Amino acid sequence: MKLDYRYLLLAIFLTGCSLFTTPPIDTFNKQVAAFEISYGVLLDKALLHKREGRLSAETKLKLDEIVKNIEVTMNAINASMKIGDITSAETQLELATSTLDLLRSTLAAQEDK
Repeated sequence: MKLDYRYLLLAIFLTGCSLFTTPPIDTFNKQVAAFEISYGVLLDKALLHKREGRLSAETKLKLDEIVKNIEVTMNAINASMKIGDITSAETQLELATSTLDLLRSTLAAQEDK
């Protein structure tokens, strides 16, 4: 019986890939941490665009408003977590995530120009 090495290589490759996958974000605290990391990256990108003069006055105002909304929502999440109101914190995180998507799309639109 002749062994087809392509299947063996595929099995080795898939096994290797499974070892390097990111663990799931399965708890609320991990979701908050992932959000904060994403927010930090996008905020750095926005500040870089601002320093480079790549933002119009209108875009600067829009970004400032988005960032203020995210900050207010993050404060609400932290307050809800401190008092143990996880349901409220989860709702606030959903709102913050949708606002983060708006920040991401605004920056992406700016890069396309």
